[in-house]
Amino acid sequence: LDEALVDLSLEVLGGMGLAVLLLCEDPATGLPHYYTTAHGEEHPGTTSWLTPNGRTNEPWPGGAPGLRPQVLRVGVVVDSPREPELNSVVAEAFGERVAHHGLHSPSYDCHVVELFAPHVSKWAGLEEVARIQGIDPRSVIAIGDDSNDISMLQGASLSFAMGTAHPRVAQHAKRMTASQAECGVAQVVEGVLEGRW
Repeated sequence: LDEALVDLSLEVLGGMGLAVLLLCEDPATGLPHYYTTAHGEEHPGTTSWLTPNGRTNEPWPGGAPGLRPQVLRVGVVVDSPREPELNSVVAEAFGERVAHHGLHSPSYDCHVVELFAPHVSKWAGLEEVARIQGIDPRSVIAIGDDSNDISMLQGASLSFAMGTAHPRVAQHAKRMTASQAECGVAQVVEGVLEGRW
């Protein structure tokens, strides 16, 4: 993300009294590294996710532009009823300057609202991986269930929405598969191997 957009996100989201979570890349290891601002209390869902996934976060160091960590993603975790308001605030404050979405986390009963550079999406990532691997992007099959999956459900020649996907997400897929509990992903893989798709 452009540093000016990072600063604006801290002003807008932090100004709402929310602890802002900034995802960076550890230059030494290439692994994700998280920072959190002190604008508000960290949502319990943040800690509940970071700890079992072996991730830690530290206070955002701030500093002059060019001298602070490069931010890949800005996010906030909120109780689910606040997500629509937060998405509206982001849309109004940033317009087309960022890509953003809200993800429901049923495990932690919350929503995560994330901001990226405008060209960043799962489909853009899949296209890049396909290019590196020498694979025609038209051969990519996508499976998804939440708003961050919409770009790849739209972009892939063959895409499946999980049975538990929200209707506003499922409408972007070419087909449906079963839920996670019913092994929907395995059913898609089996169908590919058997030549059904």
